[in-house]
Amino acid sequence: YEKAADQEPSDTWPVWPAINNIGLVNYEQGNVASAIDKWQAAIAIDPEAAEPKLAVAVALYTQGEQDRGLTLGETALRSDERYADLEFLKENLWGERLMSDTQKFLANPRIQATIAPGNNAPVQVDVTP
Repeated sequence: YEKAADQEPSDTWPVWPAINNIGLVNYEQGNVASAIDKWQAAIAIDPEAAEPKLAVAVALYTQGEQDRGLTLGETALRSDERYADLEFLKENLWGERLMSDTQKFLANPRIQATIAPGNNAPVQVDVTP
């Protein structure tokens, strides 16, 4: 991922996914601050990318910054409802630690309201640990 992240962006390969994935690895290793930094760098490259926004939201929420996390998470899920699907997150290489924290995040009533039918998000979200 580091090698890919050092490449110049092109029309065919955006760099943000590599930087995002470094954040995923950092989070699994317990280095939450570094993970957040990587995800914020990914957002700076592509402000429309939902994945790093949701990852930062979950990390902030887990660290006790619930309001900031919920607000950012709502934005991410409204822009791409696929990220409320745990299977989709697994397919996108989200690890066990982040998945566990994401399940708790998705169970929050504000997030449940965001992903409710009529809000452009999936109807069912499995939030069981």
